[in-house]
Amino acid sequence: MQNLIRLEQIQWDKFFEGGLVLVLGIAFVRMILMPGIALFFRGASQQVRLGVRKLVWYTGLFFVLVGALSRMGVQVTGILGAAGIAGVAVGVASQSSLSNIIAGLFLVSENAFTIGDVIQVETTTGVVYAVDLLAVRLRTFDNTLIRIPHQKLITSVVTNITKFPVRRMDFKLRVPYGTDLRLVEELLRQVVSRHPLALNNPEAFVMFTEFSSSGVETLLGVWFEKSDYVAVKNGITVDLMETFASRGIELPYPHIEIVSGTDKETHGSNVS
Repeated sequence: MQNLIRLEQIQWDKFFEGGLVLVLGIAFVRMILMPGIALFFRGASQQVRLGVRKLVWYTGLFFVLVGALSRMGVQVTGILGAAGIAGVAVGVASQSSLSNIIAGLFLVSENAFTIGDVIQVETTTGVVYAVDLLAVRLRTFDNTLIRIPHQKLITSVVTNITKFPVRRMDFKLRVPYGTDLRLVEELLRQVVSRHPLALNNPEAFVMFTEFSSSGVETLLGVWFEKSDYVAVKNGITVDLMETFASRGIELPYPHIEIVSGTDKETHGSNVS
């Protein structure tokens, strides 16, 4: 009877030690190890820091759990062996998941985009909301969440719209034949110089690109900071319309003329 009580006391001691190791280990990983790693990677992008935090957390949690079970007297070698075999089986069964993980590592190493960037993947455009283990989540401008696997991103053309702080916005317009093109260029540059958010360096870009059926195709390139996209787009458009209207320059637009059969008969009788 005394031996049984002593055995139970020893088991409770091991259980207490294991629980203490688990609590202290989690506290160490969360309060010391993870902040230290974050400080070491403070110069990296938010995407890299988030991936490192997840890796450190799950790895540290695994070793803490193994240490706690070992202190409780559990034979962890058998558990680790079984976990290894199970991991191989799961890996073989989920090759697509492994492909996504590997593709995600390539994306992180390339630093093609970070959390908060606006990217376009084929016909989908949105803000990078999160970079997970298997996929990237985008928040579109109509507030829809879209999940795109890493493997699809690595094989698709990804356009990072907000990668650089300064961008150029192109305005395409058509001026009618007979218009003074030198005056048109002068007016375009005046519109850009009046807008407070349009940059003077680099200088605005004006080019007459081609002769179309109804006028001369014209391209105006305005440089701006990426955060001012909407303000520059709306402001330049309104000012262009008002400036050309004040100078009597009409911007050609497609006209559709519909003639009915009755109109044709009436017109024919008038000619005769």
